[in-house]
Formats: sequence, structure tokens, C-alpha cells
Amino acid sequence: MTPRPALRALLAAAGALAVAGAGLLLAPLPASAAPTGEVTARVADPHAEKLVVTGRAKPVVGSASSVRVRLTPRVELPDSCGTFPIERSVPAPGGTYSADVTPPCNGPYRVEVVGFVKVLGSPVAFDSPAKADVGRAFPGIAPPAPRTTRSGNVVTVLWDASPSPDVVGWTVTRPGGQARQVPAATTRVEENAPPGTYTYRLQARRWGAEGPGKAEVTSPESGAATAVVPTPAPVVAPAVPGAHVPGASARPPAPPTTAARPGGGGAAPAVPSPSRRTPDAPSGSGYREDLPYAVPDEAFVPGDEPAGGTPDEAGDDETAAAGTPSARLVRSSEKVSPGLAAPLALALLMVTVAAHLGWYLRRSHRAGDAPGGMAPV
Repeated sequence: MTPRPALRALLAAAGALAVAGAGLLLAPLPASAAPTGEVTARVADPHAEKLVVTGRAKPVVGSASSVRVRLTPRVELPDSCGTFPIERSVPAPGGTYSADVTPPCNGPYRVEVVGFVKVLGSPVAFDSPAKADVGRAFPGIAPPAPRTTRSGNVVTVLWDASPSPDVVGWTVTRPGGQARQVPAATTRVEENAPPGTYTYRLQARRWGAEGPGKAEVTSPESGAATAVVPTPAPVVAPAVPGAHVPGASARPPAPPTTAARPGGGGAAPAVPSPSRRTPDAPSGSGYREDLPYAVPDEAFVPGDEPAGGTPDEAGDDETAAAGTPSARLVRSSEKVSPGLAAPLALALLMVTVAAHLGWYLRRSHRAGDAPGGMAPV
């Protein structure tokens, strides 16, 4: 064989070996070539706000460059929960990774993780996906505090709607009262409350790890909203002029002034003005301010001893008492004329008696003159 044909054969063999080696490198490794558990997936806390998948990825040859995490629902969810699957590609330095694949809604999901290694600058999947099922049941954060308004005894509690698509309702609580549950579309409740101070809190309700229509989870309570229902003022009936109001006290009398007694017997209480009227006197009762009984008789009290204790002073008291309204009332009653009824009645009686007596005497006289002493019939 000449040198030239031998060289050609050698080059052809080297090319075949190169192609075969490249094919081996680019072909996916069989599952049996990767040790069991080298690609793992785990959800740290399905009740947390973020759904985070962590694990390890280690190929047979070389080191993992990245992983791809895919999240898909295991039940049908409303369109408001977004588009699925949710995918995240994250690096895997040192063979570990962590990926956030938080969905908008609670429910049952499946996680798939695929590891990659670079061959001639291109990522190549080095193992079958690792799979894990998870039920997300995040209760949500506490909603903002509600607001309250009041009209009379009616208290209204208001709040804002939630943007979370898995919220199915609200719970309004009040210490000492029964919790009220309303649908998600409702954002206000009313309560007829007696006088007092009331505190209201709000909780959101979501479907849980099993999806819509299944067991619910409840958020923490919101901040408090306070409403005060005052005690109504008592209703007072309008006052009627001249009418006595039960429980009302009469106007206190003015302090009496003093005046000197006649004869120097000391000071005597002055008679109040006749224009003062008793507050409790009803209208239309015949009360007249110009009569003496409208003025209290303070100048003389029967049974009291004269101030000086001497006959002169006693005489002075009698003189003072004679000028009191009571004395004037007695004197005015003595001056009243008895009238003509009694004299007229007496005169009529005397005329009647005289007429009967005259008639009797005339008849007796006629009887004496007639024969036999009998008067003619």
C-alpha cells in the first residue's frame, strides 16, 4: 500500500470516530444512567403567600447548568385565575435551585422539574422530570379595616372589594354579636343597634387546597372600625300656659321687706304687692288678683304674742292687724245691704192675716143679726 492511500484511510477512520463521539454526546442519557433522586422537587409551605419549589439537580457527567420548573392545575379553575402552565427557568449553582411559581388562586397543582447540562454550548436535558403534587391553601393577608357610618340607630359597615379571584365571601364580626357572612360581591352590611359603642372587623374567605366549591380558608382579621350610637334625648311635652307641670317647683317668693310699726313697736313685715299671683293657679278657675285673698296676710298671725309684750304694743298690733287684707274683707262684708226680700215677705204676711181677720169679723156680725143665730146661706 502506498503512503497516500494509507493516509486517506486513516483520515476516514478518524472522521468516523469523531462523528460517533459527537452523536454520543448529543444523544440524551438514559434514565438508568442518572442516580435515583438526583433531580428533586419540594414545596416549602403550601400555606405561605409564595409557592416556592426547591430541590437538587445533578447529572451523571458534569454539573447542572439550570432547571425548568412547571406548575399546572389538577382541576379546572376559572379563567380569572390566569393562564397555565406557569414556567420558570432558574440557574442551579452547585446542583441546587429555588423557583417561585406562585399562582393567583388556591387549589391542587402538579410541579414538574427538569434539569439541564450544557453540551457544546447548548442546554441538554439530562434526566426525566421530577414530579410533586401540592395543594395550595393560602388564607391571604388581613384585609384593610372597614369603615362605618350611622343614621339614627342604623350602623352601616363598608369595605373595598378584593382583587383576589379565589375570594368567595366575607365575614363581619362584632364582639358580643353574631358573625355575619356575605358573598364576595357584597361590600356593606347594616345593623340596627341600641345605644352603645360597637367595634367591627372583617375577614376574607377563600377556597382552599381542593379548589372551588370545597373547604374554605379564612384570612386574619382586619383592623377595627368603631361606631357610637348615642342615647336619644328625652322627649319633653310643650308647656301649656297656666298649667301645672308635675315635678315643677313654684317660683320662690321674694324676700319680704320690713316697715316700721305704728307707735314705734318695732318693724313689721310689709304686705306684698297684690299683683303677685300664685304660679299653680289654673286658668279659668275664677281667681282674681284684685281680691284680698291674693295677698298673704303676713302682718298679723292669730295666736302670736305682741312683739313688745305690753298693752300699748298689743294695741299697736291690733291697729296694724286692722289694716290687713283680712280685716278689710271682714269690714266690707259688714257693709253689705241685707236687701228688701225679708221686709216684703213680712208685709205680705201681715196683709194676708188682716184680710182673714176682717172677713171673720164681718161674718160673725151677720150671724148675730139673723133669727136663730144662723147666718143665711
